Amino acid sequence: LNPLGSKTGRNQPPTKQFIFGVSKWLRGFVKPPSGHGVAYIDWVSQEIAIAAHLSKDKNMITAYMNEDPYISFGVQSGLIPPGGTKKTHPDERRLCKICLLASLYDISGDSLALRLGKPPAVGQQMRRLFRDTFKTYVEWSRCVVNFALQNERLRTVLNWPINLRPNINPRTLKNFPIQGAGANIMQMASILAMEAGIQVACPVHDAFLIIYRIPEKKETIQKMQHIMETAAKLVIGLKIRTDVKAFDYPNRYR
Repeated sequence: LNPLGSKTGRNQPPTKQFIFGVSKWLRGFVKPPSGHGVAYIDWVSQEIAIAAHLSKDKNMITAYMNEDPYISFGVQSGLIPPGGTKKTHPDERRLCKICLLASLYDISGDSLALRLGKPPAVGQQMRRLFRDTFKTYVEWSRCVVNFALQNERLRTVLNWPINLRPNINPRTLKNFPIQGAGANIMQMASILAMEAGIQVACPVHDAFLIIYRIPEKKETIQKMQHIMETAAKLVIGLKIRTDVKAFDYPNRYR
């Protein structure tokens, strides 16, 4: 797992040696033992939740608190009309999702256009919509970079530092508080899960794969979800909701 292997304090397992780093179809080799099941439990829109809470951006907090933050961003920016949904505006939602996740770290308009599969003008437009909608976050992100460069230090919520080497990329500094807080939350949840006696198969970036006895399936999954939400609350002061996929023996992970 190469714990603490990345700059942000996340695990950094070698891609070819980790089941969740290789092609997705290979995950079908994950099969729980007889009488057991596996559950993949991940935080929903974790990076958006962390960015919203750390920056105190009211629009971003509102977007996250809604059931679909990407539709919410679309409505806030005027790209999707009020009342629009994933079903009524799937193309616009896709644009908003890619834009929101990529723009957290100040992606350029041209690079955003490539990700969107659209002309450069569309990338520039989406970038403007992000910056106009989440002005507080954009200013906070700029201040993070300035603080790091002026004070030659930057640490996560739980005090994990980044090495400020010469000529460090400002986008690395913008990425660090969010990814670092995510790592802190993962570490806290790992501790709480082990103390609760939950069998953790492995952590996966912003998720856990756990093993449960089938008769205790509901209780174990709910306990792990509570632990993950509690860990987020302890680290950043905000509960981050979770999602679950569960597979009982003899089924394999899908």
